[in-house]
Amino acid sequence: MDQHVAPRPGIIYTFYSYKGGVGRSMALANVASLLAESGNRVLIIDWDLEASGIEKYFLNSPSRLLGSRKDTPGVVNLIYAYAADKYLDWRQCLLEASPFGSKNVVHILTSGRDDSDYVSRVQGIDWAHLFAAKNLAGYLEKLREEWKKEFDFILVDSRTGITDVGGICTIYLPDALILLFTTNTQSLNGVIDVLKRARNARDRLPFDRSRLVGIPVPARDETRTQYQEAMEWRRTFARELDEFYQDWLPRNMTSADALELLRIPYVPYWSFGERLPVVEEGTTDPTSLGFAYGVFARLLADRFQWDKDSTDSIKIIDGQELRELRELRAKRTKRSLINFIISLTTTKWSLIIVNFFVLIAVLFWIYSLFTPASVNVVVRMIDPSNEQQIFPGEPEYQLSPDKEVRIQIEPAGNKEFRWWLEPIDFGRFYTDTTGAVTTGAVIVFIPPTETDRQGVVSVCEPDPSANFVCKEDSIRQIQIRTISK
Repeated sequence: MDQHVAPRPGIIYTFYSYKGGVGRSMALANVASLLAESGNRVLIIDWDLEASGIEKYFLNSPSRLLGSRKDTPGVVNLIYAYAADKYLDWRQCLLEASPFGSKNVVHILTSGRDDSDYVSRVQGIDWAHLFAAKNLAGYLEKLREEWKKEFDFILVDSRTGITDVGGICTIYLPDALILLFTTNTQSLNGVIDVLKRARNARDRLPFDRSRLVGIPVPARDETRTQYQEAMEWRRTFARELDEFYQDWLPRNMTSADALELLRIPYVPYWSFGERLPVVEEGTTDPTSLGFAYGVFARLLADRFQWDKDSTDSIKIIDGQELRELRELRAKRTKRSLINFIISLTTTKWSLIIVNFFVLIAVLFWIYSLFTPASVNVVVRMIDPSNEQQIFPGEPEYQLSPDKEVRIQIEPAGNKEFRWWLEPIDFGRFYTDTTGAVTTGAVIVFIPPTETDRQGVVSVCEPDPSANFVCKEDSIRQIQIRTISK
């Protein structure tokens, strides 16, 4: 007699963050891609009704998205159909995405049909009435059971903050809460409070539920660029979140170990648009964002069994590599010159560094007092008809009579300089002062109408102590002559 082993029911993970901007949706999309590529049946549900769009992560090549929100119903449409006592099969509401362009697909239940009525529909849902008068909790339980029968992993993208929708995602639906947070007190305390609230509310549900597991995941980690600060925050995380990690960590691992392995690094390159690093860069580099998502996916695939080396788990890293990851990352961090320099910027070292640069600045100032000024003269020839700049040749500037010359004085410091022209009847100069200009001033020279004339413009820094005679080595000269067109 053949013995039939019933397939293991699926598991529902809700991805939640107390505040936005932590990369929650991006993490969900990348983890879902890895789970699906390993042959698992994966369903994404976009419950972030006010800021929806999880399907956009699957629009870039080689990913492919089959179907469109514009003509496919979603969560909001299911809720409205139920409220009106109409049947809408959720299976008819699914989009399909192939993250790696292969036959392995992710199914997506979007937030709802993207039409002109979407916003008003979202705002018009009376959640309290639906729970009280329409037994919405029973409907959600029915959906939950069906999803778990047909998929291995159901990943729910939740609304941020404390809302009615957030309560559905954190209390009614999940088997485990993925809590993403950043180095921010509000963010940290927010996820702790939500997990405690969800556990208390879950105990009062009229349904059979196991203890709600919480998986805190530090996002936007900046250990590579702000090592000292990041390590201080990580010690805070380990202390405040220890009770939640101990629910599922093996005995030989600590909260600090989990934080090191689960942290998702902040890489500015991936902050532009909806991207899938696991597809574009892979999962092999231990310092990459793709690798971090790979470790995360491995944990979810093995349902929190951290040291499990099962053959059906996701093919990211094997057990031995997973145990060595913390040491590998630690070594790379210590070898980093950038991290070493940044680690010096504690209170003690920052004062030493600031004083050092102040001393350098003072020495440069003293040096400038006893050093002849260097005068840099920039000559620009301007066509007055269209104000276009023409760069004449050097060292002799050949000008057409219908052009004007703008001579700009560009020395360092706010000093006064003198200029003069030889021969004196060669053209005309216009400045705000007579024979003297200051730093940044522009002398405008109009060449004479006659051609084949030439002269020299001289500029220098005068010495007030010597009746304004030019300081030694400060004279700069420009040869100018006019030519016919």
